[in-house]
Amino acid sequence: MMSLLLRRKKKLNEKISPANIDRDALNVIHRLNKAGYTAYLVGGGVRDILLDRTPKDFDIVTDARPRQIRQLFKNAFLIGRRFRLALIVFGNKQIETSTFRRAPNPNEDTDLSAVGALYQDADNLFGTPEQDAQRRDFTVNALFYDVKTSSIIDYTGGIKDLENGVLRSIGDPNIRFREDPVRMLRAIRLSARLDFKIHSDSLKAIAKHGDEILQASKPRIFEETMRLFAFSKAEKSFRKLWDSKLMAKLLPEIEEYLKISGGKKSNLWNFLAAFDKLNVSYNTEDKQARTFISDVALKMSSLIAPIYFSQVSPSASIEERYELANQLIFKIFKSPFSTPAWNLPKLICFSVAEALVSYDFYKTKQQKKNKLYSKQAYPLIQALWEIAAIAREDSKALSEIEAWKIGFEKFVEINPLEPHQQELKNEYDMFPHSSPTKKGKQPQQQNQAQENEGIPSKKKKRRRRKKGNKNPDANQNASENTAIEASASTPASSDTQEAGTAEKHN
Repeated sequence: MMSLLLRRKKKLNEKISPANIDRDALNVIHRLNKAGYTAYLVGGGVRDILLDRTPKDFDIVTDARPRQIRQLFKNAFLIGRRFRLALIVFGNKQIETSTFRRAPNPNEDTDLSAVGALYQDADNLFGTPEQDAQRRDFTVNALFYDVKTSSIIDYTGGIKDLENGVLRSIGDPNIRFREDPVRMLRAIRLSARLDFKIHSDSLKAIAKHGDEILQASKPRIFEETMRLFAFSKAEKSFRKLWDSKLMAKLLPEIEEYLKISGGKKSNLWNFLAAFDKLNVSYNTEDKQARTFISDVALKMSSLIAPIYFSQVSPSASIEERYELANQLIFKIFKSPFSTPAWNLPKLICFSVAEALVSYDFYKTKQQKKNKLYSKQAYPLIQALWEIAAIAREDSKALSEIEAWKIGFEKFVEINPLEPHQQELKNEYDMFPHSSPTKKGKQPQQQNQAQENEGIPSKKKKRRRRKKGNKNPDANQNASENTAIEASASTPASSDTQEAGTAEKHN
């Protein structure tokens, strides 16, 4: 029996070689080792190589403290609120390097039965490699790989769970999920992505403590919800979210729509399946291109579209369509996930509304095409047309949309992206996101766009009025009127403020 276990371990160790590991990640590990520090490859990179998958990224864990890492690597910078870690930058790539941690000790005076009693908002205690493994979320994410000895270090039984296709929480899931409720969403996402079963104890804990998901940071919950679309597993992930009863907590409007549209046979699943099929063909990375689509806007549109189509009247005016679209965006996403410090970028919400309102515009006549092509949100509009047509198995619509796609390719060749349009695309950024308006001033991008279009900005208008008005009595009257209007109205608050980057949890 012992010889069998040794052979199995040797076989697994041989699966990971320097050829499987990113060269820059190897260089980081070697430099840390050369400086006298312990450093291991950890988490998803190890897991994916053992599963014969291509890792999305390579993370490193070490006994070097964050500032020591920063001193050793000039191309590193420190991030994190709940815990500090280093991002070592190589061009467009980042190697996440963190220090061994341990879980904080519970407060003896805490009422453990209270909702949110175990939620941890601090995680700054340094520890040993074993303590670091024990504080991670799932056993398959707690595997270390030691480059120096070419061996896998397993403190939690992750290798066995990998072989059995089981996603198991480290420790008691009734405690671990309450410490960080986002782990429940990660269990849904990882099990769908890896085609693993969630361990029965973890499923029971999710059902029991699902309400605590609302204790987590709203931006983190939103970000993790959007990650359910990743790796073309949207349909499977959201089915698991629905089965686990978490959908009712996070997306109650979606849950309600499923009830009235057939449950397991709802057409929502057809839209998510179409998203899975087509997402890889859309440009969600290169903002320099006219074909760029905000990844978040595409996901939101695919989720809202079935509800919107079921409620919009074929004879509805454009104003009525916009009103319905904005109501759904507000109810499903803006209201539940907004905080005083963070809000969904306006340009994303506007693009989603544009895509929903334009759901049947592919039927319009030829002379209107260029007007629609010139819209900032057109690539998203076209993508939603295609997703809806595939979800409905509408071959006629697909052929009509194909003609639009060919026309748009020709339009892009003739009409490159203008500089002010490129600047506006930066407003799609999710984390962090700066407020577009502060103290009543217009954003720089908007002023630039107005100047390019020949429209003077508000600031210039005020100057011209002041310069052109030579009547002092008129100036005084204008000032009095302005003061009256200001006292009668409430000051406008900024809709969005700078948000912190959502922390990554292994």
